[in-house]
Amino acid sequence: MSHPNTLNPNNPALTHKQSRTTALGFTLIELLVSLSIVAVLSGVAIPTFAHIRTEQRINAATKAMHNSIAVAKSQALRLGQTILITPAGCTQDTKDLSALLAPPAQTTRSGNSWPCGWLVLADTNKNAAADVNDALLHYVAGIEGVRISNNVTADTLRILPSGVVSPMQSMHFCPGSNATWSNFASKLVVAISGRTRTESLRDGAHCADS
Repeated sequence: MSHPNTLNPNNPALTHKQSRTTALGFTLIELLVSLSIVAVLSGVAIPTFAHIRTEQRINAATKAMHNSIAVAKSQALRLGQTILITPAGCTQDTKDLSALLAPPAQTTRSGNSWPCGWLVLADTNKNAAADVNDALLHYVAGIEGVRISNNVTADTLRILPSGVVSPMQSMHFCPGSNATWSNFASKLVVAISGRTRTESLRDGAHCADS
């Protein structure tokens, strides 16, 4: 009668042990290979994800400004009043209009006139300037990682009761980092009629630091 622990190649217990040892050895090699593949893919995927996020933020900011201009024109025609779109102060307390109207702090980069978002106001006192006597119609918080600038000196847009926009201008939406301006920067062209159109700024000319 054979002993169950003899070196019998047909011994099921021994065969199972050998298979398990071999399987564990191959699993370790496969794990190392998998980790190497993951490391390589991560090096490619992380920058790609960052670029996608930058593009989404710029698109969101551009669309938000487009919507604000449309709302402002609609309200100007409905109320028969001038509507103002002006940079917001760096607070999210919509009950404190004086804080919302405080000029944004100076940034280290040029071309960022709207770092904390913007306000849509009804110019109730008809002085063509944003102040605490105006009625707040709409507030949009700034979008992190997006710089917005105008091609005119005045930052505030005025939408007259007739729907006319003054001054006609272009607004540039740029990434917070110059490393990616040529791919994702956009321009919102605001016509005197209040109509807007979006164009690409692939040359990045309006996004460079001064």
